This record gives sequence, structure tokens and C-alpha cells, in this order.
Amino acid sequence: MSDTIGHSIVLVPETDTYATNVAHTTTVKTKYKTEGTFILEVSQASYSDETIDVDIEVYDLLTDDWYVIASFTQVTDASSTAQQELINIPYGLGEKISCEWTITGGDSTNKYTLTVSGTLK
Repeated sequence: MSDTIGHSIVLVPETDTYATNVAHTTTVKTKYKTEGTFILEVSQASYSDETIDVDIEVYDLLTDDWYVIASFTQVTDASSTAQQELINIPYGLGEKISCEWTITGGDSTNKYTLTVSGTLK
């Protein structure tokens, strides 16, 4: 029987992270689902010229490397309201996926709260 609805995953549970931080989440097995829809939610307690880049990555068994398959729009100011973005990956997820984010600028005292979740089909 085909799983037409898919299953929900969380790549980044609600996580507090600080400026000048680079983080790579633990691996999520896709159960060989080939497509997915992902949502990024970002809020920030204070703002001081940081940017956040968040990427969805896939694992290549042949090269034993991780590759970016999709990127969310760079977040430059989440101070006024929480921001959300949805991206769809129509194919190519492979066996394992992960999420990586990089915060640049500002100082190490400014805190962001990130969540990345998705549905695999």
C-alpha cells in the first residue's frame, strides 16, 4: 500500500541558537521518500545586524558527503515578528537528510529561535 499522505519530521526542534554559530542537525532517515515540503520558523529576542542561512542537505552514499539540495531565503531581521517560509523539494531526497544553519554578524549574545519541520512523501 502506498503512503500517499507522507510522514512528518522535525529537522530542527525549537532551538535557541546564538550569533556566530554554525550548526548541523542530526540525521533524519527519509525511509526513501523522494520529495518533501519544509517550513522554517524564526524568531529573535534582539537584533544586531545578523543574518541566518538555513539549508536542507542530503547524504550521498557514493561519495560519503552531504550536499545542499535547497536553501531558505536568508533571514536578516526577525526582531519584529516571527518569520516563516515554506519550500518544496519535488525529488532527490535520498536515504538521509539534515539541516544546517549559519549565523553571521552581530555578537554572540543575540539569540534566535529556529524550528525546521517538514512532511515527506
